[in-house]
Amino acid sequence: MSNGQFQTKKELISDLTDKAHNITFHETLANMKVRVYGDTAVATYTGTYDAH
Repeated sequence: MSNGQFQTKKELISDLTDKAHNITFHETLANMKVRVYGDTAVATYTGTYDAH
């Protein structure tokens, strides 16, 4: 979702596995940062993609 809204894990998985509405031709990740808090890691990044 590229409109800046949060999704639940269930919503994200549903969107990513919807082959009829989620066709990605190319994706680029940049500015990736991984922060570790105890036994938890949080990754943030900027992504651009060409999709249908």
